[in-house]
Amino acid sequence: MNYGYRAFLVAYEKGDGAIVMSNSDNGETLIQAIVRTIAFDYGWPDYAPTTRILNATDPKAFDRNIGAYRLPSGGIVTFWRDGIHIEVHQSGQPVLEIFPTSELEYFYKTVDARWVFSSDLLHATLFQNDQEQTAKRLDDPDGKLAVEFSIAEQRRFKDQKAAAESAAALRRLITGLASGTPNYDEMAPAYAAINRQQLPMLKASLEKLGPIQSIDFIRVGAAAQDVYIVKFEHGDREFSILLESDGRVHAAQFSP
Repeated sequence: MNYGYRAFLVAYEKGDGAIVMSNSDNGETLIQAIVRTIAFDYGWPDYAPTTRILNATDPKAFDRNIGAYRLPSGGIVTFWRDGIHIEVHQSGQPVLEIFPTSELEYFYKTVDARWVFSSDLLHATLFQNDQEQTAKRLDDPDGKLAVEFSIAEQRRFKDQKAAAESAAALRRLITGLASGTPNYDEMAPAYAAINRQQLPMLKASLEKLGPIQSIDFIRVGAAAQDVYIVKFEHGDREFSILLESDGRVHAAQFSP
């Protein structure tokens, strides 16, 4: 479970400013888009959208870059082409489209970021927030499987269909945290680290709700997370859970 949120404040001496808050650890993309829109409308000297030139590149030229890439953080980024659309997906984030400035450079319209692919097809570098991260391409079949999983996750969102194992995984997660004995092997390493740190607080929050009575699917979120209403003996809570391609829990949240 994750009680995280994101917030951003900007203020100028002349009195202009903005505060944007998100009740999710995945809210950074939305915050950036809102701040850039405000900056553009009010003519601020900072945060305005970067102007990029769209190149009329043949979409098929991207095919050599299709695959999965591992970021320094360990996260996986997948790229594929859907007709004339070039799609990008990172776990925990919505699928986004990127657009070419050349056959090697592609940019987002929703965030101020761009990808540059190496001519040797071995790396892709993300430039964002004055930082760069170089992701190493995964060899097949791992890369192919990761792309297929991302495409399937996008389809699940469009069809609003829960992942086959997410309800059972959520039940095991809640039961383990409430008892103070979660199975960390069923979690991605980063998420397991969060739960180890927050276990006393999570156990106290879930233990007081009592045994689970039922778990009912509501929807699939934009990041392909499955959202459920969980009925406990002493109350109901909304939970979201996102599984990785190997079935481990990538992230989960609930309303306290």
